[in-house]
Amino acid sequence: AYNQYGAMHFIRGAHLPAGARRVVLRATTGDRFTWDFELLVDGSPVGVLEGAEMLIGFAPFQGIDVGIDRRSPVVWSVFEEHGPFPYTGNLIAVTYRPGAPAPYDPQRLVDAMRAAGRQGQ
Repeated sequence: AYNQYGAMHFIRGAHLPAGARRVVLRATTGDRFTWDFELLVDGSPVGVLEGAEMLIGFAPFQGIDVGIDRRSPVVWSVFEEHGPFPYTGNLIAVTYRPGAPAPYDPQRLVDAMRAAGRQGQ
């Protein structure tokens, strides 16, 4: 699930069979402050989400949760039904590998941040 400023987007992958699995979410920068996501299970693509708007300025405040959905849930209906929904399996590792920086002019980011600030007034 991806909560894009309140607009929900979902990648519907297949049910995971029992046993060890390698799940990868690949994010690449798109045009005009967007991300393209690809979900892979054991190396096979199972879903995509293209053109999702970046959450400019939000990640440093919330952080990233793995195995539990604390503080600010992505999907409120899941949180309301299950609480923080802790993962009870055996999580072996989580790896983040940053890619190349987006080719955006830094001034575009400043302009986008200012526009977001004006919307909140």
